[in-house]
Amino acid sequence: MPAAKSTHTANDSTARTARSISGRGAGASTARKSIGPTVSTNSTMSGRQPTFIFEKFLEKHLRYTKKRIVYHPSEITTLCLAAENAFKKHYKDESCVVKIKRLPLYIIGDIHGNWRQLLRIFNVLGLPGDKAYLFLGDYVDRGLRSLEVACLLIYYINAYYGFREELKTRFNLGDADSVYKHINSLFRYFPLCALVVDSILCMHGGISPKLNKLSDLTKLKLPRDIIAQQRDTSLPKSFFPENHPLDLDLLWSDPNGDVDGFEYNEARQSSVWFGPQEVYSTCEKLGIKLIVRAHQAFNRGFGFFAGKRMVTLFGATDYVVKGSFAGILHLQLGNVQDKKGKPTEKKEIQAGIIIFRPATKETKGKKKFIEEFENFPEAEEDEETQLEILGKMPTEEEIRESMQD
Repeated sequence: MPAAKSTHTANDSTARTARSISGRGAGASTARKSIGPTVSTNSTMSGRQPTFIFEKFLEKHLRYTKKRIVYHPSEITTLCLAAENAFKKHYKDESCVVKIKRLPLYIIGDIHGNWRQLLRIFNVLGLPGDKAYLFLGDYVDRGLRSLEVACLLIYYINAYYGFREELKTRFNLGDADSVYKHINSLFRYFPLCALVVDSILCMHGGISPKLNKLSDLTKLKLPRDIIAQQRDTSLPKSFFPENHPLDLDLLWSDPNGDVDGFEYNEARQSSVWFGPQEVYSTCEKLGIKLIVRAHQAFNRGFGFFAGKRMVTLFGATDYVVKGSFAGILHLQLGNVQDKKGKPTEKKEIQAGIIIFRPATKETKGKKKFIEEFENFPEAEEDEETQLEILGKMPTEEEIRESMQD
């Protein structure tokens, strides 16, 4: 697939999205609006059952506190059932692929229960509704505030690494199992991948030997049972990766620069490794320009693979080691520059990595937070925080027309 000679990078002055963000303001804005009705719960779980008010539920999640939020189990049940009904209504074709036609868009990798970081993201970039976000999975586990992260993200629309254990410390055993069941039932309706403006494929894990055309993805239907990490140390070296189901690879596969083709992923003892040539081949077969994934942590918050045809994002700070960054991909439509550096009327997709540094102190109040953020100097952009999207991109008019299909 030929690439256009003129490519666009995030280094252009019209798309300064590659920047460093101070972590000083951990507190979140409490600005909000009424976006949901009152719901009376009818749960049979123990304890007095409060009336569920969506706006009040959101309000307590947008105020950062070191103390864990206190939940009644019926609140989470009501929230999960409402979100599940929303998924059923919105994704009528039951496809595991969500198609995103609008830009700008922020794409975020693993959060791993870092509620504080999630609030910082919304504080700096804007709340969902005002801004569009695509989360690539691993919302829970390992972090200390997984339940807050899950509830906040579920509002706007396991067991393996500690989420279920966290629930057991916050509810009695029966309620913990019920909450865990309802949240995991909801996860069955989450899409496995996203196709952004017909050019950028996003998933949690990676590509697969069974992924040869876009229709391979649309054949996967929802709801779908959660694909567990199938560890098997007894597999022979002659293991054929083709035996793994596509959905398993979309969730668990990893890039490996030392691999030629696809190989069994011995590090995870599940799914596959894939080499750079397979990324190039998949982009060509699917007619896409870029693959965006999560699933792996980097000290700097992101990593490139296969000549920047694949980018890995990680959304939590202080995760790999204390002081590690988070990286968020920002996609937007911007004006193409001519040879003299002046913007033209032609539109192309611009992309850049936003870097979040770890929070160093907490401040209260929206005004104080904004002052500290705006007075923090931006980091210089360099080649490592620029992202080229090769080939001809849809124009704004083409995207508008595709939305009417």
